[in-house]
Amino acid sequence: MSMNSYPIHSPLCFVIDRQVAPYLCLARDIQCKEVPPEVQALLDEGKFHEAAASDDINDPSWSILEAYEYDSIASAFESVMVMEGFPDLFYNSEVYGQVVYLNSDGTRSVRYEELNDDYLCIYEADNEVTPFKAAYANMDAFIEEVKSVFVPLEVFPDDFDWAAHVALVDGTYTS
Repeated sequence: MSMNSYPIHSPLCFVIDRQVAPYLCLARDIQCKEVPPEVQALLDEGKFHEAAASDDINDPSWSILEAYEYDSIASAFESVMVMEGFPDLFYNSEVYGQVVYLNSDGTRSVRYEELNDDYLCIYEADNEVTPFKAAYANMDAFIEEVKSVFVPLEVFPDDFDWAAHVALVDGTYTS
């Protein structure tokens, strides 16, 4: 089987990273009625949101995903992506390129990630960005779209920082 490289360019997307993935795993577990005991204990103690938020993407030494017994965030996504009624996401485990996070005014921030044969899972904007027409009036309009997709899963906290996961992506993926 031959492998081909394809471009990926997403000028506006919501990145499903190590801080978002635990909520999606929790939604799957609730749907399947299979919440792991370690996760249930965090929920019972009111510490799930704290554990998910403290999962620093730059420090992979501990991840709440370990409670799900996934060997990586990639295997967690593979499990979650088969959920019935789950949002339509782009996912690939062999991506090369860059994720550049955006400031609240839509400009590029200094925060970015290099992808070198890494996983990428994103929700892409429904509205298309074109050279002469803005896809959204502002960042808040896109965040409202993202929330309309993910809030119905009923697992994200009210104070979740949606804007921290808005980015643009440029690169290639292998399939």
